[in-house]
Amino acid sequence: MSINENMIVIYVPESLVPGLRELTGPVLFDMDKLRVDSGFALAPDEFVTSLRMLAEAELMSGYQKNSIAIIPEGLNTLTE
Repeated sequence: MSINENMIVIYVPESLVPGLRELTGPVLFDMDKLRVDSGFALAPDEFVTSLRMLAEAELMSGYQKNSIAIIPEGLNTLTE
């Protein structure tokens, strides 16, 4: 990979993700203005998506065993 002036460097404390230097695969980081607050490595059978996209994939595939209900933001189902 060549150095590009549009690239940024993000420092990740090794203590956040055990074995980080040896990892090969996806790692998820929670960041606040380029500061890594937390993170973890995803297991081989894990992936990241939104509930909306998961529900759409289920619908498109015809699989709806565990149907997902998406609650609109701001709706409190306990009081409404």
